[in-house]
Amino acid sequence: MFKERAKSHHASHGMMMSYFRGKKSIGEHLQEAQTGDKENAIYLHVPFCNKICTFCTMRRSLCKPSEDYADLVVREIEYYAKQEYIKSSKYKSVYFGGGTPTTLDADELEKILKALNNNLNIEDNAEVSIETTITELTEDKLNVFKENGVNRFSIGIQTFNDRGRIFLGRKGTGKTACEKIQNMKEMGFKNINVDLIYNYPDEDTSELLYDLDTIFSLDLGGFSFYSLIMMENSLLKNKNVNENDKDLEFFNTIYNKSLSNGFSLLELTKLVNHDNYEYIRARHKGADTLAIGAAAGGNFGNLVYANPGDIDKYREYVENIEKNNAEGMLMDSKYKKISQLVGCIQECYIPICEYEDILKEEVRGFLDELLEKEYLVKKNNKYNMTPKGVYWGNNICVEIMKYIK
Repeated sequence: MFKERAKSHHASHGMMMSYFRGKKSIGEHLQEAQTGDKENAIYLHVPFCNKICTFCTMRRSLCKPSEDYADLVVREIEYYAKQEYIKSSKYKSVYFGGGTPTTLDADELEKILKALNNNLNIEDNAEVSIETTITELTEDKLNVFKENGVNRFSIGIQTFNDRGRIFLGRKGTGKTACEKIQNMKEMGFKNINVDLIYNYPDEDTSELLYDLDTIFSLDLGGFSFYSLIMMENSLLKNKNVNENDKDLEFFNTIYNKSLSNGFSLLELTKLVNHDNYEYIRARHKGADTLAIGAAAGGNFGNLVYANPGDIDKYREYVENIEKNNAEGMLMDSKYKKISQLVGCIQECYIPICEYEDILKEEVRGFLDELLEKEYLVKKNNKYNMTPKGVYWGNNICVEIMKYIK
């Protein structure tokens, strides 16, 4: 039914641009936005890396953070904190992404965390997540995180196998990574998550099973699992590397062994033990997301915006932020509901009744075909993905988006 597997949710995101209806000042939009007791999210981007991983295609640069980056971020936080709409918002989830946020020094991270806590309505039980590599989790940074409310980690392990770590450009050994995670747990950090890359060249079943057994033994909050993608702008694309045909076999191994070890499926590429991942749930539900930092993207209602990615341009943006000249993309009124549908698909189900107005006859026919070919099972007024459907989930999302454009 599908010729080539779409391995990333980004495959459907570009299609959302068909709902673009024009530009609008972010400041003007915030002034017009209705205030209220809303639970929203914060995304804070740090686009720096000390080392570029061979598989990476994210918005990042191989350099140390500029000396004033933390100060610029704090100024941006303080500006938004003065807006009435932001004052009326509550934040139940904060996510530091990158790049690698832990390229910042401990004092810079502390400065940003204190600015968030002192200026914005961060709830007492908020989930505060940070992406990191294992080698940059120094003791002084962990102490800063402990003292300032960071309670969830997403660590780019990728594999605990040393051969695979070398191939994927990871620093340190798998044993060192395990020891660091154990130390974090002894410090009281309970929600530790890792990324796993599978089906990298020459990986065999024993190596995959070693990764899974290691993950299960560490009692992690959960893990994301990604089949290696040879993207045009990754370092691997320049090597003579061929994808093999073990993709489905490895996926099934991960899926079945994880479920038998007490994990459950949260997303197409996320298995959880005791992680709630409040940030991604909020995004899937259409929560407003305050974007902070260079290259950060977010939204206020149907206004989608992104900060400048170039550091010099970001600095200029922050220095002139009071003038309210920055613009976002105003999206069609359907945008939020369709984004929420995409979120449901990412969580491996399609609720028919909630989206009757946009799931047209052609979509129903496609869903019936998926049902017949065992990509889906129907329960009440909801289609749930089978393991086969989860494997092809991003393809299913792309096809549905084509029908409802």
